[in-house]
Amino acid sequence: MAWTNTDSPATSDRDIIRYLVGDLDSTAPLVTDAAIAWEITQWPNLYLAAASIADSIATLLGRTQGMRADGVTFGDAAKEYRARAAGLRARGATMGNGSSGAAAGGVYAGGISIADKNAREADTDRVQPSFTRQTGAPASPFIGITVTDELSSE
Repeated sequence: MAWTNTDSPATSDRDIIRYLVGDLDSTAPLVTDAAIAWEITQWPNLYLAAASIADSIATLLGRTQGMRADGVTFGDAAKEYRARAAGLRARGATMGNGSSGAAAGGVYAGGISIADKNAREADTDRVQPSFTRQTGAPASPFIGITVTDELSSE
């Protein structure tokens, strides 16, 4: 079982995950490097990947439900990891999805700055808008919205 931690969360996604789930003790590893690498590919951000790993750790610890060793009840540890997973999931739900600029389930208001507008327009992978200033307003204007000469001449 490969377990590494370079204690560099600023530069290593694996170390961030280990930090978030509390898997920092090399003498009692909870999750392998390979499992962390796979989870990172499955989720849009590291908090959601860490939440999934915390759920996996809770499941692992839950198998020993009610067992006691050295004054520690293992069922309690599983509960703690479930709570940690819920907290990480909540944080992950508000984090951005890669470089899209949009929060998960949120709305992105782009083009507020000139640099942001230019960067979005230069992105060849972005979905092109259905209309622009050059092509004019949509064919059927929305009910209740009046387009005046002043607005349409922009």
